[in-house]
Amino acid sequence: MAMDLMQGRAAPGPPPDLAAMLGGGPQQAPPATGDQGQGDPVAIVSNMLDLASQYLQVEPDEEDKLLMQKVTTQLQQLLAKDQADADGAMQGNLNPRTLRKALSA
Repeated sequence: MAMDLMQGRAAPGPPPDLAAMLGGGPQQAPPATGDQGQGDPVAIVSNMLDLASQYLQVEPDEEDKLLMQKVTTQLQQLLAKDQADADGAMQGNLNPRTLRKALSA
C-alpha cells in the first residue's frame, strides 16, 4: 500500500488486487479462483464486483467503504449498459458500440 508520508501510515484505498485491476496499483497475478474470463469484459467487471464486495466486508473505515460503494455502483452501471445494448441488439437495434464489441471479440 502507498504510505502517507505526512502521517507515516498506510494511505486508505482499495486492496492491492483491486487496485491492480483498476490500473492503480502494483501488477499482480489475479487470484486463483478458476476461469477469470480473460478477454471477456463482462466477466472481468463481475470479478471486480466480487473483489469489491470482499473489500466492503473487511474494511473497517466507513469513508473507505463509501468510496468503494461508489466504485461498485459505477461497475454495475457498466454491466447494465452492456445488458441494455445486448437487449437492444436482440430487438434489431444494433448501435455502433455493440457492433465494435462484437467485432473485437
